[in-house]
Amino acid sequence: MNNKTAILFFSRTANSEADHKQWSKNNHLNHSVASLLIQNALNQLKKTQQSFYHFDEHLQCGNHFGEKLSNAFEALYEKGFSSVIAIGNDSLNWHNINWNELFESLQQGHSVLGPNYRGGAYLIGIHKRNFDKASFQKLPWQQPLLYQALNQHLGENATVLETTKERDFNTFHDLLLFIKAQRQQIALKSIQSVLRSILIVSTPSFNNKKGKHLLSGFRAGYTLRPPPFFYA
Repeated sequence: MNNKTAILFFSRTANSEADHKQWSKNNHLNHSVASLLIQNALNQLKKTQQSFYHFDEHLQCGNHFGEKLSNAFEALYEKGFSSVIAIGNDSLNWHNINWNELFESLQQGHSVLGPNYRGGAYLIGIHKRNFDKASFQKLPWQQPLLYQALNQHLGENATVLETTKERDFNTFHDLLLFIKAQRQQIALKSIQSVLRSILIVSTPSFNNKKGKHLLSGFRAGYTLRPPPFFYA
């Protein structure tokens, strides 16, 4: 355990997440997916045996996203941590994160970033001495050039370690891509049953050779408002 680094789990509650990201027209199913993602994240964070803090909408303070996130970083620095790693709830490939490598890099004074495929970041790690609250909160959050701006901003004062690029989970199409990828990998047992139920309830055309994913009950191709760090 690294006592100098805290993990900031920055996420809405399941109810709020389901309201903002409607993967389905079925409200109960939306809540199930949101609960799944949050619980999966919490389970994985517990395995790190690292101090982590869940900032949902009840603890987030500020008038806009950048201000809320920067205040959360600052709150953990004020608890005595020298570095903070922020992560959201919509990454399913937690097994790809090398936490020890991230902790070591941060203690050496570096920054760490995990890019996603939408121009955002699913992971942001900053040492206290490299954190500039005023400029950090003004970055183009929830915009397609966020990762580029983050990399440039953090690179002004430190070396930036980039982790593997991962796909986030904002739309039903993201689910289909994840399922496809898992056919070549070890399936994540903790989420299999829920994802399987989504597919069964939603569509008989999942195996359509042409990949037509205009599935019953789901808004395939629907552009959703992004969660923390991610742009959709």
